[in-house]
Amino acid sequence: MQTHSVYLCIIILLIAGCSTNRHTETLSTPDAAYENLAQFNKTNPISLNIHTAASDRALLRRYLTLLSDYSKHYPNESDSYVKCAQIYLILGQPEDALHIAKRGLKKCNPTASLFLITAQSYCALDRDKKAVRPLQNAYKLSTHSAEKEEITFELARVYLRLEKFNQAHRIITEYIDCNPQVPEGYKIRGELYQAEKLYPPALTAYDEALKNANTAAYPLFDITDTYIRLGTVYAHSENYPKSIIYLEKALALDPNNPLIHNNLCTAYFFSGNREKTLEHYYILQNIDQSRANSIKELIYRWLYSQ
Repeated sequence: MQTHSVYLCIIILLIAGCSTNRHTETLSTPDAAYENLAQFNKTNPISLNIHTAASDRALLRRYLTLLSDYSKHYPNESDSYVKCAQIYLILGQPEDALHIAKRGLKKCNPTASLFLITAQSYCALDRDKKAVRPLQNAYKLSTHSAEKEEITFELARVYLRLEKFNQAHRIITEYIDCNPQVPEGYKIRGELYQAEKLYPPALTAYDEALKNANTAAYPLFDITDTYIRLGTVYAHSENYPKSIIYLEKALALDPNNPLIHNNLCTAYFFSGNREKTLEHYYILQNIDQSRANSIKELIYRWLYSQ
């Protein structure tokens, strides 16, 4: 009987020990949370620019776990909420991004970065109207030129999508007046004029963007999209030779882009070039069947009328 009692006590102690170990592993101390995050930041450049690790989802999730743990112990530090929300957006989880951004706004003193990521989360959910106020707040609070630039561009494009063209033109004109060398400002101005179907000023704006983009100072400027937009605007102006020139330039930079093949197919069609029309139509069939189907009737009607 005594032997059984001894065994029972040993088993109980072992179970208690295992439970304690598991509990210790799942709960960190503030110091451990700080050290774990600091060590991760030392060995991973992701901490400097989260977007550099966009394709490494496992690394992003590891960073997200460390940031979440850190924010539980240091709930008043806004940067961890901002980075968590950024990761959720990269992972395609905008609802989670919005949730964590809102939590940050409640727990911390509001910052421009918190308002900006909140707005970007709303935009990812196609809720542009809800993004306007946090972007306006972000603009007021921002003291860093690069951040203020990002907020300006984001707000201008939100106004564009909401068709509030006057507000968008006002803030982008103010920006260009202060930063005439930055190509993105002219590109957004071109997008505004294009949306308003004011094609001559749109062409001028895109040309200005390209003139300023030919420097190493703006490596992230999207030249391909600018070429596509120029090609599209020239097509709307029925200047198909010019449209083809810019679309071919875009194609050289992004040969598998279905939008470029779609627009080239259309431009060559209206130029009367049967061979090039079919060339891009057949490529489009292979890379984007739905786009190809959208112009199929037009192409076949033209072919069989020859």
